[in-house]
Amino acid sequence: MDNIKKVVGQKIRNIRKEKGLTQEELGNLCGLSYKFISDVERGKQNPSLDSLASIAKGLNVQLSTLFDFQEPQIKQNPSSDFCSSNVTILKELSHYKPKHIKKALKTALVILKELGYK
Repeated sequence: MDNIKKVVGQKIRNIRKEKGLTQEELGNLCGLSYKFISDVERGKQNPSLDSLASIAKGLNVQLSTLFDFQEPQIKQNPSSDFCSSNVTILKELSHYKPKHIKKALKTALVILKELGYK
């Protein structure tokens, strides 16, 4: 396995980004500095178990999640056209900032829910 500090740090970064948090926001949630969070994510810091527990709590995940290195299982969609068209759309959006894409997707979800789609 690669350097465990880097692997755990990458896992923390991925979860943080999935939850739409900045390093500063995560630091505030878990009582750690954003610089420490940055160093952990880059594998430059060797966090204690207490620090990892605080980070897990800030991310609202179990501590064991930070050590789950299995590749996520991707469910195959029976309609490959659906998948390929979405890949095309995502490629077109790639020049936008991730936070703008996220905001647009959240807005689209609200509209779909208001229209009664589930």
